[in-house]
Amino acid sequence: MTAPPYQVHLLGEFRLSIGGHAFDHFRTRKTAALLAYLALNAGRSHPREYLAEMIWPEGDADQGRHSLSVALSSIRQQIEASSGAQLLDVDR
Repeated sequence: MTAPPYQVHLLGEFRLSIGGHAFDHFRTRKTAALLAYLALNAGRSHPREYLAEMIWPEGDADQGRHSLSVALSSIRQQIEASSGAQLLDVDR
């Protein structure tokens, strides 16, 4: 399934616009940072360990992976459920 066109707004507050929906409030600032990174680097594969270390460097690896999982779940619930778009292609 192909995701509909989206716009990423980085100046000022981060905002994602997709399918007539605008999203500018996220679970945490780090969740927004993760989404911005993934949007700007779309079409590439991103190892979980790399994303966890980049966004949550202050904790241990297990905590970073848990935080990543929570953030990805939050993005899916907030954006994919509201817009009907499949933005994330996550695998093990």
